[in-house]
Amino acid sequence: MQMKLRYLGGRYQGRIVDLKPAGFAIGRERDNDLVLDEEGVSRKHCRIKEEGGKWIIEDLQSTNGVRINGERIEGPREIKDGDRIGIHHALLLFTDGADIISTSALEPVLGTAPAAGAAVAPAAAAAAAGIPPAPPAPPAAALGTAAVETPAPAVAPDEDVPVEIPWVRILLLVILVGVLVWLVVVTFLAPPKDRAQAQQAPAGQQTAQPGKGSTPPKGEFTDEELAKLMSEEDGEAKSPPAKATTPQPGPAKEPAGPFGKDTVPAQTTPTATTPAPTPAAPEGAPMVIGMALVTSDPPGATVQVDDRERGVTPLVIKDMEKGRHKLTLQMRGYEDLVRHIHMPDALPAETYALRQNPGTVRIASNPTGATVWHGTQILGQTPLILTDLSEGPQEFKVSAPGFETAKESIEVSKLRGDSRNVNLVSLLGIVEVITTPSGCKILVDNVLKGTTMPGDPGTSQSRALVVGGLPEGEHAVAVEHPNGGAQRAKVKVTRGESNKVTVQLWCLDTKITLKDGSAKYGMLMERDTTHGDVLLAEGPKTYKRYYNVEIEKVEALSPEEAQAILNQLRGPKKPSGAEVKRPKPAEGGDPEQAQTAEEAAGEGGGEEGGQIKVEGPAGDIKVTTEEVAEAFKKSTATELSRRFENKKVALTGPSSGFGKDGLGGYASFLGGKVRCMFNQEPYELARGKLEAAAAESEPVTVRGIVVGIHANKLIIRDCSLGEGKPAAP
Repeated sequence: MQMKLRYLGGRYQGRIVDLKPAGFAIGRERDNDLVLDEEGVSRKHCRIKEEGGKWIIEDLQSTNGVRINGERIEGPREIKDGDRIGIHHALLLFTDGADIISTSALEPVLGTAPAAGAAVAPAAAAAAAGIPPAPPAPPAAALGTAAVETPAPAVAPDEDVPVEIPWVRILLLVILVGVLVWLVVVTFLAPPKDRAQAQQAPAGQQTAQPGKGSTPPKGEFTDEELAKLMSEEDGEAKSPPAKATTPQPGPAKEPAGPFGKDTVPAQTTPTATTPAPTPAAPEGAPMVIGMALVTSDPPGATVQVDDRERGVTPLVIKDMEKGRHKLTLQMRGYEDLVRHIHMPDALPAETYALRQNPGTVRIASNPTGATVWHGTQILGQTPLILTDLSEGPQEFKVSAPGFETAKESIEVSKLRGDSRNVNLVSLLGIVEVITTPSGCKILVDNVLKGTTMPGDPGTSQSRALVVGGLPEGEHAVAVEHPNGGAQRAKVKVTRGESNKVTVQLWCLDTKITLKDGSAKYGMLMERDTTHGDVLLAEGPKTYKRYYNVEIEKVEALSPEEAQAILNQLRGPKKPSGAEVKRPKPAEGGDPEQAQTAEEAAGEGGGEEGGQIKVEGPAGDIKVTTEEVAEAFKKSTATELSRRFENKKVALTGPSSGFGKDGLGGYASFLGGKVRCMFNQEPYELARGKLEAAAAESEPVTVRGIVVGIHANKLIIRDCSLGEGKPAAP
């Protein structure tokens, strides 16, 4: 259906414009189908076209937008018969033409109805009444690109048309002219009578006395104040220092502008001048004199001030002179933006949005720096602005290392610019590690990735350490703390996803001194910053809360102090032959780290079991893992503990496992029945040999001091890796 646009207001009110189904462009430039030559109309403002039997209007990224029935549209929108289209000040009616009356269809309206049965032809009646025929309608070509139909008014041929006089408008015009004349007279013409009254004013009221200052009447200004105000308006004001003035007799000077009354009293001079207050800036907007911040979207535009290049956005210009300046922003692929700014400016700095040139394409990506391809040609890296493209659909590829290649189809139009933001899908995965406590080293596949940082105040949990760039599959994650404690785990990584791992270790990092003089050791889990209460993990599964009223002091333990406490928990070194007693754990320590003396004493007597052989004056023992297994079968744990506690041993056999423990490490034998504890340095030296021996299933020799039997395990402390032969059975 052929649709039309009809002007509803303005100088073209009533004109009709025929629409083209293929596309009808509206804008300020001359190549549009409908030219609206107004300042608020963009060069390419909007476009109307027919698609599938529906009429669609599209805003071509105009500055002031397009309104349909008073509502501003975003993107393409269907319009229907009777919709009102607002383009800046122009208001158009979208219609199918049914409401338009052609001049050829109009008949003259008679003042009285004809007699019954009488029919008078319109043209003949008009000729008989002496009314000239209506002039023909102007052709469509006379109205430029728009076809226009102008309806002729209906006029009765036998009636005189009264001429209406707009009395209201004439009266308003007379009042306006009178007000203007009065303002000119009051402002610039001082009547002689008023000047005489000003000169004859009493000396005691408005005339300054020698040696005394006077205050000008309310609403009036002195000559110096008037000159200062006018110079400030011109941007040339300079604040002179306040000083006393001597009154000078003589006639008063006439004011230079419409300030207060029409005259200034004679000899009215204040003793000191006070600078006029500077208007306050809006709250939250600091006023900076001589400095301007220029930002643009997108950034990187060239900035010119008064046609002189100053840099690229974002830019701070520090040497701006007071007054009005021309600001120009230029960027490849974008229209030049021109603004006029005034210094000093009390308003907050705004970000200038640049508009793309028609026919351009801007491609951005997340992450930035991706390569943009057009076929086999590399166009550049994102963010990228492309110009000189052929009109129509164009295919682009966006690629980056570790991400899937994305394909984008963009319709290039000579009427507008287009922009795309491509989110690339990662081929790699992410692992987020959260530890309790913080300060743990994170190793992924035996590669150090970082150390966890403290989290919220009052808690021991860390912030997440993000490890990215991991290929899809399983990865070994190790968590180690300087004060002891370590864990290893296998983590499955999925591409494009983030896996969160939470690890809780137990290590000695805090000492609490109570008011009764006792000390408690453990790991700080929580500390109330308001009341001072402390939650302490005295063991891996033992928690106790200490209240502020019973706490004397809370101290953080260094790695060296924690090592000493762990050694104490494992048992002190004793010479051979000393009284057999198992050390008690330190107060607040883990009760599983040591046994009481009663447990160590056990039952007396019993024959020597197993094949363990004591050699040398110092009681050194050389033994194999097979001999230890046989001794476990033939002797009780108490007998073995009483006989060999605090003896030096050299244990030889294949290791069943090793890892970090406390401030050092451990090596286990016989499936965990024998546990050899290493300090930090010996373990670091032995770890490589333990790994190699485990890979080849070869035996190793570990030297250390027997602590005793704990939880049916033989514990050996202060171990080191050495060479040794198994003892003969």
